[in-house]
Amino acid sequence: MSTPQTPSSAGDFSASNTPLKKFKLVFLGEQSVGKTSLITRFMYDTFDNTYQATIDRTSFLNTSKWVDDVRNERGQDVIIVLVGNKTDLNDKRQVTPEDLDKRAKELGVMSIETSAKAGYNVKTLFKKIAMALPGGSSEVKEAANTSCQC
Repeated sequence: MSTPQTPSSAGDFSASNTPLKKFKLVFLGEQSVGKTSLITRFMYDTFDNTYQATIDRTSFLNTSKWVDDVRNERGQDVIIVLVGNKTDLNDKRQVTPEDLDKRAKELGVMSIETSAKAGYNVKTLFKKIAMALPGGSSEVKEAANTSCQC
């Protein structure tokens, strides 16, 4: 889910000296699905192995509740990505890529598989979100050519 934010400091400008748009990202889901791990991997390229690795189909089955809650709270015009995390635990997989794609289509959302532990598709997830934001394609390309001020 994303909400526009206004620039807050002199450093919030693009290379062409235009104000950068800021958006709020909200990660929602059941406990222990890897929300914090995905953010930490993206921001710092690290993974905390002290987290208990859990695999549970229940979190997948509850995705429609989370999507409904977001849409009821923020309206239909939000960007939602259904993330199948922990692909590094393939031998314990309870949700197939086909299950993920089917659920995403049913809910009318984007989807992607990731592994915060291995770093698989984490940058791609955030790029996918950025590209879907208003003005995303041109601004993402420009931001890729400048350093991140995260």
